[in-house]
Amino acid sequence: MPLKPLIPKLQISSPAIDALREADRSTRGYAQTIKAIEASNAAMVEIFKAPGISEALAQAARTSELVHQATKGITLPDTSAVTKLLNSATFTGDHHAAFTRIAEISARMDHAWLDVARPAHSIAGLAALTRIADQLKQATRFSDQLAETLRLSLGDWRQPIDWPETIFHDAVQRSAFYRAQGFDDALTDFSEEAFDDAVVATDLDVDPPTLVTIYGDPIAPADADYARNNLAYDWLTRLESHIRSYIDQRMSAAFGPGWEKHKLPNGMHERWQEKRQKDRSGTNHPLIAYADFTDYEPLITRKDVWREIFSAEFGRVENLHEAFQRLYPIRVATMHARPITQDDELILFTETRHLSKVVIL
Repeated sequence: MPLKPLIPKLQISSPAIDALREADRSTRGYAQTIKAIEASNAAMVEIFKAPGISEALAQAARTSELVHQATKGITLPDTSAVTKLLNSATFTGDHHAAFTRIAEISARMDHAWLDVARPAHSIAGLAALTRIADQLKQATRFSDQLAETLRLSLGDWRQPIDWPETIFHDAVQRSAFYRAQGFDDALTDFSEEAFDDAVVATDLDVDPPTLVTIYGDPIAPADADYARNNLAYDWLTRLESHIRSYIDQRMSAAFGPGWEKHKLPNGMHERWQEKRQKDRSGTNHPLIAYADFTDYEPLITRKDVWREIFSAEFGRVENLHEAFQRLYPIRVATMHARPITQDDELILFTETRHLSKVVIL
């Protein structure tokens, strides 16, 4: 829906906008842009009361991004320009191996992504995304090498974390937390459109897991009208159904039917039974369908079952622990309908494909 009926006009005064106004005053496109920007900065309280809010905000965000790109100097380079940049500069470090593919990936981009003031930063981000995607595609198992590759870009999450409560409902705080863990901000320092282009171009979002229906959905999230939230919920639902199926099949093969009575950490069996008794869906789900997200890791890493079953497939406990810790803030934010960011989406795609090396049978 259009913004005009929702918001009164506001006058904007800032050096960037004033400069843009002076430079492009005669162009029709400029006038439309300024009008939309002025509208998008008006009475936000009224916006949030209006129907169709997400569409209106998306329109404002797109317009704001156009002005941001114009003032910041973000371009969509052709292949020859990217090749010249790569040839004229010396790139070192962990991204170097992916640089040979940058021209190929950039050719598949449809939106401006290169910061002309910091071309190495933009190229390093695209290279890191490419490296992650290529490693996930090539890996056939849950390995130390793959874990280390992800750690270089997503940060080191191996140590136990005392989760700050603010990160679950505040996307800005969550992104700051990721960076404190070592997340490389070049990975997602693109416009929404350019980031989506990069995800598609590198195949990071290909082939989400299928849904194993009998193992049930996680608890449904609160209503959300955000595309990224809906996508995150879909991916998490599919991933968790496979984790449950995988655990159930492996445990049943090793310990027989009814393994839940004897092989769960203290109190877990009782909690699952209580949730099953409250289920009025009429569906005969396996007991593990009532597991919480935080149940999977302690179940898998219980000393006796880890030694007998899971260590051979996951290798190191710390690598599994790290994967679940990276997903935890996204799981909480998604199930409470909090905004999902590009950082969240990248971690979700990455760790889903990482865990899928083992849990999809």
